[in-house]
Amino acid sequence: MKLQEYITAASTAIEKNKFEGQPNNLYDPLNYIIRLGGKRIRPALALIGYHTLKPDFETAIPLAKAIEYFHNFSLMHDDIMDKSPLRRGQQSVHLKWNEATAILSGDLMLIECYKELTKMKNVLILEKFNQMAEEVCRGQQLDMDFESNEKVTISQYIEMIRLKTSVLLGKSLSMGALLAHADQILINAFEKFGELMGIGFQIMDDYLDTFGESAKTGKKIGQDILDKKRALPFLLAENTLSRKEKKEFIALFSSYDEEKLVNEVRAIFIDHKIDQQTMDLAKKYFKEAEEILNTLTVDKTALNELVAFLRIRNY
Repeated sequence: MKLQEYITAASTAIEKNKFEGQPNNLYDPLNYIIRLGGKRIRPALALIGYHTLKPDFETAIPLAKAIEYFHNFSLMHDDIMDKSPLRRGQQSVHLKWNEATAILSGDLMLIECYKELTKMKNVLILEKFNQMAEEVCRGQQLDMDFESNEKVTISQYIEMIRLKTSVLLGKSLSMGALLAHADQILINAFEKFGELMGIGFQIMDDYLDTFGESAKTGKKIGQDILDKKRALPFLLAENTLSRKEKKEFIALFSSYDEEKLVNEVRAIFIDHKIDQQTMDLAKKYFKEAEEILNTLTVDKTALNELVAFLRIRNY
């Protein structure tokens, strides 16, 4: 099957469900964020992992839904922590409603996630899912810690995005295979492949946040700069600029003109080829993911399509 077929199957299962209950303003945010869409890569990976060994993937639908619900739960809370005004080109939940509602609705989304997990009655899946959830929380805390840490290394940053973003991709694929009773070698290979692909994916997100176009990304370009976030372009600049240039670079962040700040920082990044360095690092991880994929004898059609899509994505 092609990648789009898995994405369509996952999207159909996820979007046909409507969250209902009282009070409405607790459940409405769940329906709102789910129907904002998204790429549905994570639930599609669960279906791919399962379908690798089984003729259908209906058994994996609750897993796919649980993964997407968990992802959206984390987005609702992340948007509050990051003060993000947009999610998929629309108002973030905490701005459309308020922060308290976004927190509580996010909690409810997590409960809906575990409702789906219990349908499978599979302790091994539950254990792996809990491990993944814990790692994502660790990654988010590291991301926040780095905001006040002036000595973040590139390797520390890569580990943070592995936890925050990549383990969800890796375990989505490997949990699908686990549910289909794959051997441990394939499960481990799928997990490592997903993590490497996820690191490349997140590095591309860092790239697009600074060098992308808002009309394509659905996000405000330069938000990491405005937040003084120690994202990858910032860290690469610290390693590239001379002492004098670094001092001048840091001084820019005292500016109160947001547009000027973003434009000047972007100009420095481009002048020192930070955009190319960021892109090259993303390509490195995508290449390593492909190398793992090439060792496998299972049907890799959809996974090869996914790597190709993520490598050239501009949104």
